[in-house]
Amino acid sequence: MTEYNISKVYNQYCDDVLTRRIAASKNIILACKRYKSWFKRNDIYMDYTEVDKRIKLVSKMKHFKGKSNGQSFILLPYQQWIFANLFGWKYVDTNLRVIKKALLFCARKSGKTALAAAICLTQLILDNNNGQEIDFVANSGQQARIGFEMTKGFAESMDPRGLLFRRYRDSIKMPSTKSVIDVLNADGMTLDGRNSSTFIQDEFAAAKNWDVWNVMISSQGFQTQPLAIAITSANFLLDGYPCYEWRKTCIDVLKGDKKDDSTFAALYELDPEDDWIHDEKCWIKANPSIGTTVTYEYLRDQVQAAINQTSLEFGVKTKHMNLFCQSSDTWIPNNYVKGVMQNVDLQQLKNEYCYMGVDLSAVSDLTCWTVMFPPNDVRSYYPSKYIFKTWIYIPE
Repeated sequence: MTEYNISKVYNQYCDDVLTRRIAASKNIILACKRYKSWFKRNDIYMDYTEVDKRIKLVSKMKHFKGKSNGQSFILLPYQQWIFANLFGWKYVDTNLRVIKKALLFCARKSGKTALAAAICLTQLILDNNNGQEIDFVANSGQQARIGFEMTKGFAESMDPRGLLFRRYRDSIKMPSTKSVIDVLNADGMTLDGRNSSTFIQDEFAAAKNWDVWNVMISSQGFQTQPLAIAITSANFLLDGYPCYEWRKTCIDVLKGDKKDDSTFAALYELDPEDDWIHDEKCWIKANPSIGTTVTYEYLRDQVQAAINQTSLEFGVKTKHMNLFCQSSDTWIPNNYVKGVMQNVDLQQLKNEYCYMGVDLSAVSDLTCWTVMFPPNDVRSYYPSKYIFKTWIYIPE
């Protein structure tokens, strides 16, 4: 059992989420509850020294693009909490890390790639594992290179003279430990033969199958402390696709319906009841870096564009509110539908003509029936209105 040290920024972040001082999704709240409950366990402990050492190392890296060019990479509280989850929890009997797989899920422009690059470099330098193979993979070679180039830039900022690292077009080598960071072709059939200690698969939600992930996982078979991380924002690939299915499993783990101590999930997303159009306070749930890597002004512009042009709505919902959507096309925007909805007392429509449509089912489909009352200028309630009511039944 480890003392819960409230002076640690990452522990304070956890408390701020649980006390609602920081708005967070239901799944982040569950993750924080799980994190805090682990301090009561006797079989694992929190290695504060390891976490703080890694956070301090990241602060030695410098940004090299945009307004932050030349500034130190100071991890935000939620990023420090992610580091604590990934690297802090260790088994008492072996001192090996508990977490082996992680899903980092947050909206675009949240700094996912920079965080992944920092993780790779801290692994390369601090993991005390000679001959490490750390890999960036994605759905295309070009996509994987984005994270790799970020890593190379951070490495150069720490070691401009090349005394610690050897930087090449497709790799960063650390001769003192015979370790390497590689960028890989994402073709699942060409990754055999790897011995990956850590790998990061970028934009995991765009993966159409498990081929790359499974090949990379199988390459970690001889590692004592493997680490596999998927970083992504939402998209339109739902049932049957890897990210959407794994996210559902992670939620089951967070709820306690399934057990898997080796998996960590940070699911920064809006909750279904959040009004992303009118309530700016909920945006932080999907954009935990808001105010730093992405601004409220930028998100306001994106939301207003979606209001003005409905074809943009799904793009804003998936990329900036981190909500999975079933289609990239919008037929009728939700705010239009909600704007014409109100409660209807069906007793007031008794004895009025209506049209009915029925859809029956045989085994596992839905059964539903809908009635539509056409406009009736005679009635005093709901005149000149089409009134619809639908009943839906799921199989017992």
